[in-house]
Amino acid sequence: MSRLYCMGSNGQGQLGLSHREDIIALQEVPLPESLNKIKKLNCGGNHTILLDSNGSIYGTGDNNESQLGLPEKVLAQFNKLQCNVKVKDIACSWTSTLILTEGNELLIMGKGFKGELGLGSGVVSTENKWVSVMKFKQGNTVKLYGSLQNFVVVDNSLYGSIIYGWGANTKCQLLSPKSRKVEKPTVLWESSNTTIQEVAMGKDFFAFIDDQRNLVKLTGNVPQSFDLKNRTKKDILGIHCMWTSIHLQTANQIQSYGNNRYNQLFDNTKFDRDNVIKFVAGSEHGILVTKREDFFEVWCWGWAEHGNCGILNGPTEVQTSIHINDQSNISSPPNMIFKCKKEPFVYGGCATTWIWV
Repeated sequence: MSRLYCMGSNGQGQLGLSHREDIIALQEVPLPESLNKIKKLNCGGNHTILLDSNGSIYGTGDNNESQLGLPEKVLAQFNKLQCNVKVKDIACSWTSTLILTEGNELLIMGKGFKGELGLGSGVVSTENKWVSVMKFKQGNTVKLYGSLQNFVVVDNSLYGSIIYGWGANTKCQLLSPKSRKVEKPTVLWESSNTTIQEVAMGKDFFAFIDDQRNLVKLTGNVPQSFDLKNRTKKDILGIHCMWTSIHLQTANQIQSYGNNRYNQLFDNTKFDRDNVIKFVAGSEHGILVTKREDFFEVWCWGWAEHGNCGILNGPTEVQTSIHINDQSNISSPPNMIFKCKKEPFVYGGCATTWIWV
C-alpha cells in the first residue's frame, strides 16, 4: 500500500488527517486498509479524491454539496465512496467529482452553478447520486482534467484527438464569443493528425499539449506576458498552470508568466538545483522534485497562507506531531520540504500539498 503525506488547507478535513487544522509540516495520512496502491489523487475546493490500482475511489473533506455521496456533511478521514463500477480516472471541480468508469462512461456527482456538471440547462445538482454525462467508444484513451468551474476531457483514438469541455466561459476559456456558461460537453478542438497528451488548466485559461510536447493551443484569459508564438518548439519538458500563472519546464529552468503577488513565479536565481525531474502546480503554489545523487528532494514555492509550502528552512521529514499553521511562510521562495530514497509522486491541490511513495 502507498504511504501518503500532506500539509496545507484543512478547514473541511480535506487532508484526511482526522482533524480540521491547517498544518505547515508534512503529516502521514491514515489510509483505509482496503485501499491499494494510489494511482491518482485529485482535489476540489475542499474535498479530496483518491483512485487506487483496484479501480476503487476514496474521499475526504467537504460533502455539503454531495460531492462525496456519503451521508456525512464533512469527513476528516478517507472513506471508500459508493460506486458500483471500477474507475479508471478522476477529476474535481470546486464542488463536484467526475469519474471515468471501466466502460468509458463519464459519471458526475455534486453541485455546480456554472455548468460544470455538464448535464444540460438548469441542472445544478445530482441529488446525491452518480449521473451519466457521456460515454466514449471502448478502446479509446480518455483523460480527465478539472479546474475551479470547468472540466476538460481528452478523447484519443486511432483517428486523432477530440477535446470536450464544459462549465464557466466568461473569459472564453471554452469557446468564443464568451458566455456565462457551457452546460453540456462541447467540442473545443479536434484533429486527425495530432494527439493531445495533456491539458494544463488555470482558473480562466487552458493549454493543450501534444505528444511531441508542442503547445498547440491556448484558450481564455492567458497571462499577458506569455506568447504562444515563441512556444511551439519542442523545448517544453513540462507545462503546468496555477489559477493565475503558467509555468514551463525547459532543459535547464522553469519559466513562469503571470501573477506574482505571492511569489507564484518561479525565481531561478534563488534555486541552485539543475536536475528537476518533475513539477506540478496547485491553485497558487508549485511543487517540484529534484534528484541528488542517491536521494530525491521535494520543493515548494508560491502562495502559502494555509501552510502548504511548509516551514521556511524547516524539517524535511514527516512529522509525528501536528504543526498548526502559524502563518510564518505566506509568500514562499523555493523551500525544501521532503527528502526520500524512492522517487515520490507529488500533487498540488487548493492550497494543499501531497506526496506519496
